[in-house]
Amino acid sequence: MHSVVIIDDHPLMAHATKELLEQELDVKVDALARNGEQGLEIIAASQPDLILLDYKLPDMTGRDVAERVSTCWPSVKVVIFSSIDVSSMVPQLLMAKVDGILSKENSQHTIVHAVSSVLDGFAVIPRASDWQAGLLGQEEVVDVELSNNEVALMRYILSGYTIEQIAEQIHMSKRSVDNWIRKMYEKMGVKGRTQALEIFLKSKYYMKQ
Repeated sequence: MHSVVIIDDHPLMAHATKELLEQELDVKVDALARNGEQGLEIIAASQPDLILLDYKLPDMTGRDVAERVSTCWPSVKVVIFSSIDVSSMVPQLLMAKVDGILSKENSQHTIVHAVSSVLDGFAVIPRASDWQAGLLGQEEVVDVELSNNEVALMRYILSGYTIEQIAEQIHMSKRSVDNWIRKMYEKMGVKGRTQALEIFLKSKYYMKQ
């Protein structure tokens, strides 16, 4: 059974979400937190499989919490679950390593399916057409040269695929994919996933999708 923590300063919404997930999925909601600091204390103590995280909290944003979680507990999956429109923040949330972005206005079926997908190791984000246009023209395009295979690899990484999942998709060994990613990062002049995504999101390869 998967363990879940919900961080939301609206008690009625938090309890309703808890009941929905426990009724529809093989999960146990271990705790409900009303602010970011309380949520981080709970995560530090229990290290759940997933946190469902409101974006607008009394003491910090969901992105702040997600960045702390990805740094301190990288195995914990993070789903932003917000009533406000966060479409303009999707690139920043992806760089904060969130695994899913959901609206509280989504149907119960969509919420359950999305949480289940994230627990299974997939990323769930809004359609590119819903947020990509707002990104165009906001940043100077970064000059980086990637091969077609490297572009495909970066798109897998952007979608939240793990090394194991990429290896399965392209029928290569995990070691080969790991070496490929390492050499690509060296070529891009970055040290890891977050920096690589920041460059890719500002590159001509992403802008022309």
